[in-house]
Amino acid sequence: MAITISSAFIASSLVGITGTTATAAPNPVQPDQFGLHVPEIAEGVDPGVTYGSIRIWDSGVTWGQVQQSKNKFWWDGLDRAIG
Repeated sequence: MAITISSAFIASSLVGITGTTATAAPNPVQPDQFGLHVPEIAEGVDPGVTYGSIRIWDSGVTWGQVQQSKNKFWWDGLDRAIG
C-alpha cells in the first residue's frame, strides 16, 4: 500500500515537471563559439557539423604519440586531424 501511494505521488510530481515547455534561448550559441571532442579525429573522421574549436587532447595526437622516440616522428594522425 505504501509503495502504491509513493508511486502515485512521484508520478503526479513528474507530471508538473514534464508538462512544461522549453523556450528558445534569446541568443543561441553560434557555431564558431561551439567546441567539441572527436575521439576518431586522428583517423580523419569529420564530425559533420560546424564548430569553432576541437579538442584533441586524447585523440591519438599528443606529443608522445607524435614523437615516438628520439628523431622518430609520426605525423599521420595530426595531419588527418587538421587536414
